[in-house]
Amino acid sequence: MLPPIGSRRHHQGLTAEDVREPILAGVQDACADLASNFHVTAAEIIENDTPQPSVYRLLARNIVLYAAGRMGD
Repeated sequence: MLPPIGSRRHHQGLTAEDVREPILAGVQDACADLASNFHVTAAEIIENDTPQPSVYRLLARNIVLYAAGRMGD
């Protein structure tokens, strides 16, 4: 967990458990699209980042696609 950036607080603060499942789901989505086997070894979040789980799923998916050279396909 990284410390908050700025003073803005729009929720009680994220925890690793809040974003674990969406991140893993995003990686699984990309792996299914790529027929590959990427996996998460570590993830860093900022405590006062968005609380929307769908954002973390999309970001994780796009990171994998980018790493595989398939971003934008």
